[in-house]
Amino acid sequence: MKHNLKSILLGAAMLVACDAMLAQNAMRLKVAVLHIDTKSIVYDPAQMGNLVRVELEKLDSFEVMDRYEMNYLIAKNELKIPECYNKTCLVEVGKTLGADKMLTGSLDRIGPVIIYTLRFIDVKSASIERTQVTEFLNNVEEIQTMTAVMIRALFDRPVDANVISQLTKPDSYDARARIPVTERMRLDGPRMGVTFYTGHTATILRSPRNEGGFSAFPVMFQFGYQFEKQYLASGSFQALFEFIPMLTG
Repeated sequence: MKHNLKSILLGAAMLVACDAMLAQNAMRLKVAVLHIDTKSIVYDPAQMGNLVRVELEKLDSFEVMDRYEMNYLIAKNELKIPECYNKTCLVEVGKTLGADKMLTGSLDRIGPVIIYTLRFIDVKSASIERTQVTEFLNNVEEIQTMTAVMIRALFDRPVDANVISQLTKPDSYDARARIPVTERMRLDGPRMGVTFYTGHTATILRSPRNEGGFSAFPVMFQFGYQFEKQYLASGSFQALFEFIPMLTG
């Protein structure tokens, strides 16, 4: 009897848990992420859209529309996506896709910074609910980390302050360490030069051999080759070791 009672209670608990999970899933908002506009960035708008979609799914708070399902609906309804970045267009596409929310944004590299913007749009009310704008250091290798930071900040999730410092403050030690190695201008190669002597040295060179001179014109020609080895590079700062063996005569 006790065994049957435990089984009944366990089954009831499992049913309640399943119902809670189903209710939670039913309450999740459906979010669609199209292209993210990019300027002077190595990622194209479609790639950035996929990256934002992945980071949004990591929050495990929304029903993020699968890109293949979206592509099917976009092709079926002949929607124009590449230039759809304004609110009006996004709301219209969101209604066609059956989405509750639309997430869009842009990345624009301007000089030493990357300006990253995200906007969370409610389809029903056609209003922008949330906006996040951040200026990051110009380090394209950290765009995925920037995206994770932007998504978490947009939805009020905690973000590591050290990571923010590394991505936004150029004077941060960790930020300097994250700056990628810059391609340097190579200056190794052949070297040539001429040395012209004056004064007492020139007099000796010009003097006849029988007077202790060299009977020579007071000019020396040099030929050599410069070898370079870069041993330090951080952004615009570089340090080189140079070695130039030369022949003179």
